[in-house]
Amino acid sequence: MPAAITRFKRILVTGAGGQLGHAFKRAFQNREPAHAFSGESAAFDGAQVIYSDVEGENSCNLADAGAISSLLDRIKPDLILNPGAYTAVDRAESEESLADAVNAKAPGVMARWAREHNATMIHYSTDYVFDGSGTTPWTEGSPTGPVSVYGKTKLAGEKAVLDAGTRGAIFRTSWVYSDEGHNFIKTMLRLGAERDELRVVSDQTGVPTSAHFLARMTLRALNSANAMNVMTPARVYHLVPRGELNWHQFAEEILGAARDAGKEVRAKKVTPIATADYPTPAKRPLNSRMDCSRFERTFGIELEDWHVEFEKVMAALLSR
Repeated sequence: MPAAITRFKRILVTGAGGQLGHAFKRAFQNREPAHAFSGESAAFDGAQVIYSDVEGENSCNLADAGAISSLLDRIKPDLILNPGAYTAVDRAESEESLADAVNAKAPGVMARWAREHNATMIHYSTDYVFDGSGTTPWTEGSPTGPVSVYGKTKLAGEKAVLDAGTRGAIFRTSWVYSDEGHNFIKTMLRLGAERDELRVVSDQTGVPTSAHFLARMTLRALNSANAMNVMTPARVYHLVPRGELNWHQFAEEILGAARDAGKEVRAKKVTPIATADYPTPAKRPLNSRMDCSRFERTFGIELEDWHVEFEKVMAALLSR
């Protein structure tokens, strides 16, 4: 018999100012039904949700292990949702200590606290833990081999959570975007309105993942009848929507949606280029395809096509 659904009383969301943090706010507060958590919500009925970021009433510097411990001792959450991360991929090459503190050490602090206090923790990781070789979708058991400081610190964070032996899950995802914060969609819309031609890499393949999709799937997984059984202890799951494309194709989709909505797009041409033609301080994985069958099988959730949330986000952005 599956375990009964655990009701969470106090939920902590880190990185509340980021894209996924905002998505959780909408899901819990039901402010935008198009993006809100729409499944059964027994696990979260009546829960108090506390949002933490670098500023505000519950501010916390994730590079400060002592501050994290103090926040947890004060709030005493029984569920920790940890999208908070150092995500400046290129800058991490010259700020490795800071990236390591936030991406590697901080998740370990949270996970050990969760284990000691019988709490559940959901941590988010990335396709950057792989080297990006080949064309086959990565599984959770595929060999890791990050080629950037960002990827190395995120992989170290995964290990810290797994070593703690806490209850929960690590959700690896890719190409996150939303109608909040800075992301590829907003950059393409801005540049498309300013330039006659855009040059976008076409040899990096993955799938765009909406922050709203991540929030909804996380809450559905936690609300599944067998969640507490399968999450004890934590293990890694891949979590992205269905489909695949490259950045150039994604740019074409974005500008096409803008034109269809009647927006003026100055850029008449989007030229595909190789990654080698657009050098950056940090290497990017060429293959970010991810096999999500473990997530679907474990939680009984069929993942949707990436266009579903993309259309909602574009509608929100283009209506502003």
